Amino acid sequence: MEIAIIHPSLSFLGGEELASVLIAKWLREEMKAKITYYTLDKTEWSLVKNILGVDFRPDREWYMFSKLPERLPFPCLLYMMSSKLKGIHYGEDLIIVTQVDIYPFLRVGTRVYLLYIQHTPPWCWHSPMNVYYKIPYILALHRSLHKRPLPYLIVVNSKYLEHDLRYRRCMDAFMKSYILYPPCPVREFMKHSRYNKENWVVSIGRFTPKKRFEELLRIAKNVTEATFFIIGRVYRLYDRFYFKRISNLREKMRLKNVILIPNATFSLKKDIMSRSKIYLHTTVGEHFGISIIEGMACGCIPIVHRSGGPWIDIMGRKQGYYGFAYTKKEEAIKFIKAILNDEISSEELAIRARMRATNFTIDAFLSRLRIIFETLQQIVEL
Repeated sequence: MEIAIIHPSLSFLGGEELASVLIAKWLREEMKAKITYYTLDKTEWSLVKNILGVDFRPDREWYMFSKLPERLPFPCLLYMMSSKLKGIHYGEDLIIVTQVDIYPFLRVGTRVYLLYIQHTPPWCWHSPMNVYYKIPYILALHRSLHKRPLPYLIVVNSKYLEHDLRYRRCMDAFMKSYILYPPCPVREFMKHSRYNKENWVVSIGRFTPKKRFEELLRIAKNVTEATFFIIGRVYRLYDRFYFKRISNLREKMRLKNVILIPNATFSLKKDIMSRSKIYLHTTVGEHFGISIIEGMACGCIPIVHRSGGPWIDIMGRKQGYYGFAYTKKEEAIKFIKAILNDEISSEELAIRARMRATNFTIDAFLSRLRIIFETLQQIVEL
């Protein structure tokens, strides 16, 4: 069996890329499939191994650029990719899309067997600030609305995202969706978990505005007894702009207790998380938040914004059981200080957080993936 996986870029090396690569690896090992990756830019598979911790290379690769062009907006790049793909005859038995942004630009008539949605598609955004960004997606969908066959299976990465898509009317035309929580190498992080922790607070995510690291800096300014680590991927031009912005803001606020670490290796990330007492996640409306699970597996107590997948899917809407959720920064400051000053039983919280993390292991991901593909086999003769 030959399978095509379309994912515009694996170079962002985040949770979506980890899920995509693990799907590809499982298909090769379990279904003996030959994998062809279709991406915009060439994938550095050594970085996939060093940063994501997955040793994998596809049988074939198709890409347009050795590195993503810096100044072209992502929708333009997707349009260029789709134009090139239109001239390609897919010889594979299955086509899987693991990054939803490319979907509207695919050749009309392309039958996607599995569409894994890991974030709200740009054409469903409601913010007026994003209106110009989402226009290319809307136009692409409109041109092919009545000609494009629906995917056989829609898979989403959290209960929150499924609800959000239906609320935004992005899934009205789609059939039933299946939930596939992102994978986390929980056991690998648990190996490094320790009970003697430093007064460290860690946060992980790409250096993009939606991560709201400015909020973290404001919190850090009020918790001088702790050291804050921000670990994130810096890849494209706008990543560097945002990293510079956070760096300058840190200097302006004279924060000596905040350390920025761009493009940390997998081993460095594990080391810092294992020594930290708290994992702080400031993103609002995060679709899931795999780095929260990594922190919990290392024995960090999670403090997340009271919204999105972190609150609904990870914390289970249980305040103070696996960790804490906040709406205002003053609440986050109060929770952090209470943990650092041993005003609450942090050991019990850390143990429950570690146990909760075991629900999101790679094994759990692959087990659910197996069920999804069995369902796909019932729909389509494979």
